[in-house]
Amino acid sequence: MANSYYYTRFFDEMGGRLDENYNNPRYDEINHLLTHSKYSFDDLGDHKYLTNIVSGKTPKGIKYLETGIPFLGSTHILFGNIDATDVPRIAEDIHNGVLASSKIKRGNVLVTIAGTIGRTAVYHSDDECNANQAVAILNLGTNEIDPEFLVHYLNSRLGQLFFGKLQHISSQPNINLEEIKKIKIIVPKKTMQTEILKKVNMIELQALKLEEDEENIRRESDSLLLGEMELNSTRQNKYFFKTGEGKSVCFYIFSNELSDRMNYLFYHFDYTILQKLQERYETEKLGCVCSEPIKKGEQPIYSENGEIAVIKTINLKNSYIDYKNCLKVSRDFYDSVPHAQIRKGDILIASTGHGSLGKVDVYDRDDPAIASVDLVILRLLPAYDPYFITYFLRSHLGAVQFEKWFSGSSGQIHIYEQDLNQFIIPKSSTQGIPMEKQKDIVSKITKKLEKLTELKQKSEKKWEEARALFEGSLLS
Repeated sequence: MANSYYYTRFFDEMGGRLDENYNNPRYDEINHLLTHSKYSFDDLGDHKYLTNIVSGKTPKGIKYLETGIPFLGSTHILFGNIDATDVPRIAEDIHNGVLASSKIKRGNVLVTIAGTIGRTAVYHSDDECNANQAVAILNLGTNEIDPEFLVHYLNSRLGQLFFGKLQHISSQPNINLEEIKKIKIIVPKKTMQTEILKKVNMIELQALKLEEDEENIRRESDSLLLGEMELNSTRQNKYFFKTGEGKSVCFYIFSNELSDRMNYLFYHFDYTILQKLQERYETEKLGCVCSEPIKKGEQPIYSENGEIAVIKTINLKNSYIDYKNCLKVSRDFYDSVPHAQIRKGDILIASTGHGSLGKVDVYDRDDPAIASVDLVILRLLPAYDPYFITYFLRSHLGAVQFEKWFSGSSGQIHIYEQDLNQFIIPKSSTQGIPMEKQKDIVSKITKKLEKLTELKQKSEKKWEEARALFEGSLLS
């Protein structure tokens, strides 16, 4: 078989697990790095460091509310920080009752343990929150190790090697709590931890300032398309399909205005901007501007030695595709799923989940790839610029249509192919937005995004500099 390789392990080297991933020679680097430690190391699960570790859960029939206790999932835990912008909320009696064991308090360390493994952050808020089953909650509760130091360590190269080795590879990778306890941690004295963090934090502050500038540029680029189309909106960019949260409103419509949907979001008065779009421009339904039917990706069977990239929701960044961290499948699997194959110029849309649904990016490579089952693929007619349609779908004009057409509740939300077909876009015509005008708008937005990319590269360089300083402080 192409790209296969073989290795051997003696029984005394196998550590109680027989799976290929755990015993893979690429993790031999762990022992090499530990032997070059400047300080002693120990198990994370030692009571000197860890007083308790639990994972959250999602009770059957749980309902998300407009206000309440934040309920974190793995998508909210990033490397070193928590993004609670779009977090769903639960009732306080659920938090204090069935989920009492997974309460999260200031100073707890949170680790993603399902899906994307090993992203780690400290919870800094004084307000309690809770988490689902994809998050482990570590209570250090001692003076032996600083929570921020532990987070930097677990997010470092060595920490990520441990997560890679200990995880169980499947369609939903996971790691259990007992395995987290087995991670070896390098532990200088507390005063030295503080000194290391002080130096590292100085560089991280520079990276955060660059990211703040990135966000300002992103907001400008998001509003540019509306300005070019003279369809400005006063609405704040907060949508139920992204956050799982809504604001109480009261409105009515007559029975003869009802269609086949009974969801109030389908008739929300914010959609008057779509009427303005249709009044100002000749429009067409999205399904009619595709050269092929809109189609869904495929559940991949990953291969350690695969050569074909799989694009998943986590790889869509709503401004670029993260190719670096794509998992792979074999050429045989790629050939077996022609409906999921991606071509250069295809538009990829995340079709599930609060905070993920509605992310849109263009596949811009010649290399073969497939879309995962959580994405849908749009392949446009030549009269439409894929970047213009992508920018349109990212804008308020696209967001209100995702808001209107999504289905589901309680965190399990979807946008189906037949509903994407109904999205309204400007027609490529003299009464709509012809190709020449599409390209002009794309050019202006792209210039903004190029500045965004430049800032992102600078911030990533600073983050890498901070990581290198931290690791160099521990390893000779």
